[in-house]
Amino acid sequence: MLLDKTKEFQKFIKESFQGDIYKRELRLSAEEVEMVKKMYPRAVLQKLDSTNYQDGKSWYVVNLLPVRKNFYKKI
Repeated sequence: MLLDKTKEFQKFIKESFQGDIYKRELRLSAEEVEMVKKMYPRAVLQKLDSTNYQDGKSWYVVNLLPVRKNFYKKI
C-alpha cells in the first residue's frame, strides 16, 4: 500500500473507533486486515462470510477490546 493510502487508511480506522466505539463491522481487504492487526495487536477480527467481493474485500467484525479468557476468575 502506498504511503498516502496507508496514512489515509490509518486515519479511517482511528476515526471508525472514536467515541468509545470498540466493535464495528468493516469491509476490508487482506492488506487492510494486516494493517489493523499491526495498529491494534490485541484486536480480534472475525470474518463474517466467505464472500469475496470484486474489489477483493470481505466483511469483518473488528473488536478492539475482546474479552480475554480467564478475565473473570473464580473466587
